[in-house]
Amino acid sequence: MNKQVNDKVIENKLSDKVNKEVLKKMGEIFNINPTQALFIYHTYFSKSKGNQALNIQYLWQEYAKICLEEDFVGTSFEKLSMVCEYLLIKHKKRFEDKEVFLKYLYKHYKNKCCFLIKQNDFSYTYTARCKDTLITKTQSTKQNYIYVNAFNELTYKDGERIKTTNPDYERALIDYMFKHQERLGKDLEVLDVKEDEKIKELKNQPLLENSENKTKDEKAFERMWEKTASIRENAKAKKEKNYKEQDQMKEKINQMCEKAYKRV
Repeated sequence: MNKQVNDKVIENKLSDKVNKEVLKKMGEIFNINPTQALFIYHTYFSKSKGNQALNIQYLWQEYAKICLEEDFVGTSFEKLSMVCEYLLIKHKKRFEDKEVFLKYLYKHYKNKCCFLIKQNDFSYTYTARCKDTLITKTQSTKQNYIYVNAFNELTYKDGERIKTTNPDYERALIDYMFKHQERLGKDLEVLDVKEDEKIKELKNQPLLENSENKTKDEKAFERMWEKTASIRENAKAKKEKNYKEQDQMKEKINQMCEKAYKRV
């Protein structure tokens, strides 16, 4: 009885800065009391920041797998503490070690767009052959979507491998992405919509019946539109699959919460 009273007192005295909803969900999903949930929140959640920082959904996705892989045993609170510590160390290393960052990048963004390079984000140097002489040149970046393919390689939107076409650019690109990890996965949907609208607008423009009178841009666009039909269909299917998986995860968490409520 005293324990329940103490937990209730602690819960009522929570600072406004602490998200009470997060604590409530954490207690229900991981079967811990308000005191333990508050400890986890202040010890781990408040220390994590940036992209893919600790949150309920991410923690739930990784919890069971990490417990099995690392052989974590103990009470619910002890296992949750060990998992949070593990993820926090892993999260910190991602910002300190480029190899850890690349492993994270390839795992979480496989077959996805991961980064938007903007005009003049950075400059890089490369060597070019002019007759029998090698010369060094400097080039500024242009706006480009960066993707990770199924083979853990960075590519452009059309699937062309960056390492094959421009290895100097890829090295500079990885350095830039490593230093600006807060931009991973950011500003992609809005710009994708704008680009799709632009393509749709071009597609709806009446094409000249006489192909000889068409400009080079119009001919190039027609070829591009035909070649990328399968890419657009695949992208649409992947997006629908991701939405479906997210809905399934939400439904699973809701079911667990309902069970937790029934037990109370």
